Amino acid sequence: MVTGRSSSGREETREELLRRAAEERAHRKQCKHQDSSAKVIQAKWRAYRVLSRVKTEFGSRWEAQYGASTSQTTTTTTTQVDVQALLSPLNFIMARSGEKTERSTARARVALGILTSSRTATPPPPDATRSLLEFIDHCLDLCRLRSEPDLALQAGLLRLLLECQGDLLLRCCGPKLFQVARSALSKPKEDSSLPLRRISRKYALGLLAAVARLSGGLPRQQRVDLAALLLLVPKSSVAEVDDLVAGAVGGLSGEEEGRLVAGFRRLGGGDRALALTSLTQAFPLAPGTSSACMAAVRRDGVGLSELCRSEDFLSAVTRSAPLERALALHPLPLTSSFFAIAIECMEEDGQVTKAESIISFLAFGSRKTLPAMWRWLAERLTLPAQAPLQATRGWNIASLRDGISGVRKVEGGEDALIVLRLFYRCLEAWLLVADDTELHGGEVFALGELRAIASTMNCLVCNAYLMGGGGGGGESDRALLHGLSGCCARLFDRDAKKRFCPDELWLAPVREGPASAALDPTPSLARQICGGDGDGGPLSRLLKLAPWCFAFEDRVKLFRSLVRHETEAGGWTKAPALGGRRPSEVVIRRAHLLEDSIRQIPPLGEALRGRVEVKFINDTGAVEAGLDYGGLVKEYLEECAKAGFNPDLGLFREASGELFVSEVAEELEMGLPALLLLGMVVGKCLWDGILLDVSFAPWFESQLVGSSGSTLEDLRSYDTSLYESLLSVKNYEGRVEDLYCFFQVEEDRLGRIVQHELVPGGSDKIVTKANVHLYVHLVAHHHLTKAARGVAAFKKGLNAVVSESWLRIFRKDLSSLLGGTAEEVDVDDLRNHTVYDGGFTKQSSTVKLFWSVVEKLSREEKGKLLKFVTSSSRPPVLGFASLRPPFKITKVRCETSVLASIGLGKDADRLPTASTCFNCLKLPNFKTKRAMREKLLYAIKSGAGFELR
Repeated sequence: MVTGRSSSGREETREELLRRAAEERAHRKQCKHQDSSAKVIQAKWRAYRVLSRVKTEFGSRWEAQYGASTSQTTTTTTTQVDVQALLSPLNFIMARSGEKTERSTARARVALGILTSSRTATPPPPDATRSLLEFIDHCLDLCRLRSEPDLALQAGLLRLLLECQGDLLLRCCGPKLFQVARSALSKPKEDSSLPLRRISRKYALGLLAAVARLSGGLPRQQRVDLAALLLLVPKSSVAEVDDLVAGAVGGLSGEEEGRLVAGFRRLGGGDRALALTSLTQAFPLAPGTSSACMAAVRRDGVGLSELCRSEDFLSAVTRSAPLERALALHPLPLTSSFFAIAIECMEEDGQVTKAESIISFLAFGSRKTLPAMWRWLAERLTLPAQAPLQATRGWNIASLRDGISGVRKVEGGEDALIVLRLFYRCLEAWLLVADDTELHGGEVFALGELRAIASTMNCLVCNAYLMGGGGGGGESDRALLHGLSGCCARLFDRDAKKRFCPDELWLAPVREGPASAALDPTPSLARQICGGDGDGGPLSRLLKLAPWCFAFEDRVKLFRSLVRHETEAGGWTKAPALGGRRPSEVVIRRAHLLEDSIRQIPPLGEALRGRVEVKFINDTGAVEAGLDYGGLVKEYLEECAKAGFNPDLGLFREASGELFVSEVAEELEMGLPALLLLGMVVGKCLWDGILLDVSFAPWFESQLVGSSGSTLEDLRSYDTSLYESLLSVKNYEGRVEDLYCFFQVEEDRLGRIVQHELVPGGSDKIVTKANVHLYVHLVAHHHLTKAARGVAAFKKGLNAVVSESWLRIFRKDLSSLLGGTAEEVDVDDLRNHTVYDGGFTKQSSTVKLFWSVVEKLSREEKGKLLKFVTSSSRPPVLGFASLRPPFKITKVRCETSVLASIGLGKDADRLPTASTCFNCLKLPNFKTKRAMREKLLYAIKSGAGFELR
């Protein structure tokens, strides 16, 4: 091992040396960067001062020569104007202005007046053409960057462009020109500038007509932008607009739709995608647009899949218009159908990333979108838009008693299902990235609305199976149910983390449902669940799809029933003489607990479900005396768990008291075999009902039971500083590009810097406002799943004993099943299920003293007493009747005075001890409550007298 010495003289480990060296390198790099930055800033400042003086001088000269020309432009001829001399200094000034000022706008108006008055059919020379193109680009910026356009500048620019030659006009075309044209075509306001607005509109229409005639020479993207802009122009305004593109605007008759479909058939693949992209862009903007044309095109085999392969499509959808306007102009089912068809076709064509981008756009593009969709659904289906937390009844919504089939029967039910299919997908995407402040702060949904949404989805999923309308529906209904259950699971997970719903909300559909919904652990139900992923009956399918609908205690009873069923079926309970299986034997050296266990336990496989006989070898090499009646197995499992789950070993990490597999575990020697062993240890404890004082992180539990999709909030329990950093990026109010984040992450893996691209080409893809939510989700998902090999090894060991299909019914409750409930110890329940030995009975005076002392203990002290005796501080989920072995109190005879009970003699001076392998408390025969309390508290708080054997 490489070591060194710190400044204090303490010997440093290799890891500390590496960490200190990395810190020193980072410090030197930062100092060098600061020096370099200071020099660059000084050089730039000197250059800026020089350029400012030059710009001022050029501006003065230009204004002296042309500033008075505005009154003379009507008589100026071409021979009198040198375009190069006019525009070169002006381009220099405008290009280097820190901002587009009023002075720049005034100069541009003067230059435009001179140019438009002196235009002829003679093309300008090459140098003048370049200056003219640069000047037009500056003018386009001036028009775009102003909140209210300068109408004189806009009109002059559009007129100049309209008079350009064909080649020059094509070279001017681009997003800037189309944005200025769109502004000129906007509905004019009734104000004093109305005549000037009409002139700008006239020039814009003429300009679009000229560009349309030349559109064959435009690049593909500019053709798409032009077509989308032309779709907003009335047919009568520009005769040159193609009938196919113009037909996308306004309500179409059946004859027009037929012509549209015929036109699509005549187009080639590229032109077809172009026209359909233009239609896609226009749809959210054009009032009265019919979706029948899209349905007809899709019905006749010209599906959207060709469009999905077009690189222009995604930008066309997400840049088309503010989503609020689309929702205001169109019925919600129409808008939802449009986006749903596009998403569906993309997924069918394998364009999953593009489909997710559209869903993300709908979820985060506007905070009004999701609430608008929910309120529309609530009104159409007569649902409560909000639900009070204090409500005790009504969580099983009457209008949803028949599930999906009931929704379809409602007037407009088909439209509601269209909106619902899009709504749950967008809501699930939002829940993946929303932090607790956003969720509980009412920024998008009020908590009452979230409760109403959770209740609605929960009722739809439960009642669809309980009332027979779920499993018997068509493929689309089954897909909708699976999607709703996934979204409902997200809501349940967020509620479990920070409550906003009452327990009754999740349980009401089953509790208030038919009698057949009772979770009776019958052999038939056990066989259905033991069947793995088969269909089973409605109750079995609902249990796997939405386990939160059933009370946790009922699911635990069912699990114990499954264990009994499988144990009997496997012959684990029969004696070998009666055809049963022989117990497995393992010999463990206490000094090499994990090494011996890794070698002997994994080969047992499924046999670990049966009886295991453990023999311990002490430090002298001798076999420890004693018979194994179950206690040694419990001790062995507890010792393995204590050693393996220790974060110092490197297999697991701990954050906020919760454990999860470390990302470096797979790189440790014997790391993966050790994780396999620990998974089998946990499985054996679950199978035998042995409590382990272990708590796993909720997101890690989800990985163990087969759930997918990590959320940003899950990252909080993994790395708080990383979570806060991502939160600051997500909520950044400035230009996200200025943060210089890219779709890749760097990690220090045992002294090596490892880079991971979050998407293909992620090292070159910068994070922007449009994709920041996707970036945040991908970073969180990467960190929470980067220990995939270690998790897989642990999960393999766990499933070798307990099937994954069984564990799915617990979802976020696996730690409670393994370690017990978080509720306070019920002293009456513990007393009623305690057995006595060594001369103690329930009526013994010492036993009565013990229970009177325990009743007065605090909640924390009761937990410590339970941990002292059973090694777990939490009581069993099903109460102490299910504790195996049962809680036992054994008498320890000590010399005491007969007068000790009245305080006149000597009381027992020994401390209580415990044998955790048998859940046995060895209690001296104390005579007074005071001695009992003092000795008991000292023992449980200090661990004195703790015995494992």
